[in-house]
Order: sequence, then structure tokens, then C-alpha cells
Amino acid sequence: HIRMQRKNQQLQLDVIDEGAGIPKEDRPHLFEPFFQGKLPASSPVRGTGLGLSLVKRYLHLHGGTITLVDSVKGAWFRVTLPLEAAQQS
Repeated sequence: HIRMQRKNQQLQLDVIDEGAGIPKEDRPHLFEPFFQGKLPASSPVRGTGLGLSLVKRYLHLHGGTITLVDSVKGAWFRVTLPLEAAQQS
């Protein structure tokens, strides 16, 4: 599921899946470069551990954030970005 809405002067984008979710022990390290959480035995794909750290860095450079929202099922990421560019000083 993908939801987008305006909250004050920010864009809020929620991306929610219905998968197995993210184990609690992996959550503190989720946005660290090269971190690879536990791979389900049924998954043939292994990532590099760079994706979420790059997303976090990109958003930070544009004044935004990404967070993992607690959810009962699956993974729920929330991205926020300012709707107006920050003023350069």
C-alpha cells in the first residue's frame, strides 16, 4: 500500500507491505550502511545492505526523513519531505 498526504508544510509518504515484517533485533540497525538483516529461508535474493542507508542519506540532504513505523503486520516506512525548498543563507 502506498499513501501520500500533505501534513503542514511537508509531504508524508507511507509505504506499507504485508510481508513478514522486520525483526525487533534488526530495527536499530536498519538504516546503517551494509546492514543485512535476517533473510527468510524462502527468499533467494540477498541485498547489499545499502538501499535503506542511501534512501536515508538522500532524504536527509533534501531536508526529509525516513522512519520505520510500528505495525502489526509487514513493514511500514514513513518518508517526509518539505514541500518548499529551504532558504539558502
